[in-house]
Amino acid sequence: MHEDLRISEHLDCAVGLNNISNILTNQGNYKEAYDSHQQALRMRQKILSSEHPDIACSYNNIGDVLHKQGKYKEAHEHHFQALEIREKSLPADHPRIANSLNNIGSVFESQKNYTRAIDYYQRALDIREKVLPPIHPDIAHSFNNIGNILNKQGNYEMRKQYLPENHIDIADSLNSIGLIRQKQENYAEALELFQQSLKLKEIYLPQDHPSMAINYHNIANILRLQENYTNCLDYYVRAHKIRECYLPPNDTDIADSLYNIGFTYDQLNQPTRALEHLKKAADIYKGLPTEISAFNKIQCHIQRLLPEKSST
Repeated sequence: MHEDLRISEHLDCAVGLNNISNILTNQGNYKEAYDSHQQALRMRQKILSSEHPDIACSYNNIGDVLHKQGKYKEAHEHHFQALEIREKSLPADHPRIANSLNNIGSVFESQKNYTRAIDYYQRALDIREKVLPPIHPDIAHSFNNIGNILNKQGNYEMRKQYLPENHIDIADSLNSIGLIRQKQENYAEALELFQQSLKLKEIYLPQDHPSMAINYHNIANILRLQENYTNCLDYYVRAHKIRECYLPPNDTDIADSLYNIGFTYDQLNQPTRALEHLKKAADIYKGLPTEISAFNKIQCHIQRLLPEKSST
């Protein structure tokens, strides 16, 4: 009984060390993260068999840190160790095996060994397509990895061989799930889904395609909710530029973009530029009888800013 408790406490401690290491990695403190992951690995090796999945998890985490440090040879060694254990201890189509294959491909990509990278990315994708739903973010991530390499190689025609014909449908589905997560106030996940959707579209669609504006707008909305106004403004402007190319000048989406840009300039304490865009939005809404409430809302915003403008 006491021995079981001691083992459980050691394993919990190893999990805690891994969690701390992940935080350190996200902070860019790779040396401390590496040391902490190594300590967790040693604790697990004292208790668990050499082929236990948790040992593979430690090798994988260490490989990630080494990859970020640019130590590609050592990163590969650890990721291959993780893969070997996972292939022995897990079913052949387990998602963690796909993760290891993907990580190995990522290191090859960093080494500019694109042929081997795409091979491992494809193997990871094959597993993910078997066991995950078709709109799972990991599948989108695999498509993105493959597409990015083909773009780097200039193999634009080969993209049809590797990427599904319904990739835009997948991108739209990811975007829809992102909207649901946004309503649930899960902003971090919503942002990730919108970005995954955008990356898929970037593989095939031109940069000024109307569908891209939807993603730019959705990403901007999340950044606005997170009060990241500088980056938010950049995406609102991107969406607006595309809308200007495809929509009539008095379209409500144009007015919406102008209002969002003006609002964001206001948050960035740039009242002159805020007023410039808000007035343009108001001019559009003024000519649309069905948008009187939007017009009144913007007029109130403009009136609030006018004193600030006169004092600058």
